[in-house]
Amino acid sequence: MLQCALSYWESGWDQLRVSDTGAVGLMQVQPASATEAGPALLGRQVNLDDPYDNADVGVAILRQDLQAFNSPENALAAYYQGPTSLKADGMYPDTQQYVEGILDLANRMNP
Repeated sequence: MLQCALSYWESGWDQLRVSDTGAVGLMQVQPASATEAGPALLGRQVNLDDPYDNADVGVAILRQDLQAFNSPENALAAYYQGPTSLKADGMYPDTQQYVEGILDLANRMNP
């Protein structure tokens, strides 16, 4: 359910959404992240304009963050803030709000 809440929070499940920073689609994946994560995590290039590819790579990134950080809170923070920044600087205040919002949404989706 976490991935569904993340996708809804990020894009409102709108595959056509592009953020001000250039993140694309359902999971709001940055093109540079997809270029690296597609082959590394899925064994193939992905097309962020394809909703299936977008969901696949977004969930793969989230799964990697869950394995690396061993908690939903830190995995969501890494997804939003970036794993390097999270390790170096800890969770920013806006990241904390992001994490709390998604966890609350996930709980409401799965009562």
